[in-house]
Amino acid sequence: MVSADERALDNHGVVRSPSRRTAKVAANEKGRDFVVGELHGHFDALRHLLGGVGFSVGVDRLFSVGDLIDRGPQSEEAVEWIEAGRIALTVMGNHEEMMLMALTEPAADDAEAYACMSVDEREALWFGNGGRWWESLFWDAGGTIPFPGPQREI
Repeated sequence: MVSADERALDNHGVVRSPSRRTAKVAANEKGRDFVVGELHGHFDALRHLLGGVGFSVGVDRLFSVGDLIDRGPQSEEAVEWIEAGRIALTVMGNHEEMMLMALTEPAADDAEAYACMSVDEREALWFGNGGRWWESLFWDAGGTIPFPGPQREI
């Protein structure tokens, strides 16, 4: 009999908790697992390294421990890699957290420091740490941020 956890495994062998704060990862019986962190938008370097170890899509798995974005020239590729399923599981790093802080309104359970910062302060924090790539790629000519959640004028 197949357990509920086994039925919930995605195509990478990952089952996420309902809160999405934790996950269980099944053993990779087909290939190898690779863990990367601190890419900061350097996806050409990642492609080079994965090619050097003979990474096989669909056999090997790639996990990210945060900071896929900001500072490097290819931060937008983080979105593409995640949406395409190239990364089995991502853990939010401080740069992803700064992005969310800048683009969304704080919830009741968010950190006090985040809730006490103005939108301009949160945006300045992220942009000062490499977040300008988002502005040039994703803000439309009308001055709104095309991001799920509350929209605001710039």
